Amino acid sequence: MAVITDSLTRSELAHLRTAHKNAKILVADPKLANQEDIDIARSCDLALVASVELKVKLESMGVDALMMYWVPELDHVPQRPRRPNTVAYHGNKVHLMSMEDTTLAALETVNSRLANTSRFVLECHYNIEKLGAWKPPATRTTIRHTQFSSPGTWEAIASAALGIVPNLLPTKNDRGSVKAGDRLRRKLFSSDNPLLLREDDINLRYKINTNAARIYPFAYFKTPVIADVSASVAAFVHHRRSGLLCWNRDSWEVAISEAARSLSSLRDYAEDLHRNAVPEMHPQTSVERLNHWIMKRCIPEISKQEQ
Repeated sequence: MAVITDSLTRSELAHLRTAHKNAKILVADPKLANQEDIDIARSCDLALVASVELKVKLESMGVDALMMYWVPELDHVPQRPRRPNTVAYHGNKVHLMSMEDTTLAALETVNSRLANTSRFVLECHYNIEKLGAWKPPATRTTIRHTQFSSPGTWEAIASAALGIVPNLLPTKNDRGSVKAGDRLRRKLFSSDNPLLLREDDINLRYKINTNAARIYPFAYFKTPVIADVSASVAAFVHHRRSGLLCWNRDSWEVAISEAARSLSSLRDYAEDLHRNAVPEMHPQTSVERLNHWIMKRCIPEISKQEQ
C-alpha cells in the first residue's frame, strides 16, 4: 500500500508507520522550510516533486525523489482565436512583484516604441482574493488583473498571443529594498561583478522549486513563451528553439522586442515546446510514472507477504 500526502508532522508520520507497517509513505512537494520538514522528507519513502531544483536538493539529502508535475487537465478547454498583443501570466503575486524591475520594465520600454494599436497588454491571472491586487509602479502598459480560476483562466491563456514565465523572486518580498538587499547590491558591484548584473536591476534569487509546470498550459496551447532561465525551465525551453530565455531586464527587453517585430517567428518555437513538454508533463504521464514506482516497490513486498 502507498500513502500519499502533502503535509505531515512528526507525530502523524509516526502514527502512519505504526498503523501501516508495510505502507510506502509518499510526500508531495515537500517545502523544506525548517528542520522538521527536512527530517520528515528523509523519513518518507518517496518525495513527489515538480522541479529539477527540488529533486537535486532532496537527492543530495539522500531522499528518493520522483518527478510528478501538478498541471491542470486541459483537454476540455476550447482553443479560441488568438488575441493580438495579449501577454498572459499565471502564478502568484510575489512573482509579479519580482517582475517590476525586469519583465515589466522591459515591457514598458518596448511598448513606448510601439504604436498604440500594437502595444502589448499584460494579463495577470493570480489569487487576488487571497493576496490582494498587485500594485505595480506607475506604468503606461495596460495591465488586467484576473482572479485565478478554471476554466476561465485556461480559456484566456489558450487565446493569448504570448506567455511569460518568471522564475525569480526578490531577495525579500518588499522588492529587495531592505538593508540586507542594499548591502548585497553594494558587495556585488564593488567587485568585478562576475554575475554581470546591472546596478538598476533588483537582486534576485531562485526558488528551490521553480514550478516549471507553469510552462505547461502555454506548451499545451502552443503559445510562444518567454521565461526566466532555471534548471527546470531549461529542461523544456531551449533558447531560440522552443522559446526565449531571460534573466535580467536587458534580456527581457531583447526577447519582447523580438516578439513585437515578428510574433510569427516565435510560433515555431511553440510547436517545439508542445512536442517536448506536453508528453512529459501530461497528467497521465505522471500517473504512469508513479504507478511504475509503486509496482516496483510495493508489489514485490506484497508477494513476499502472501508467500
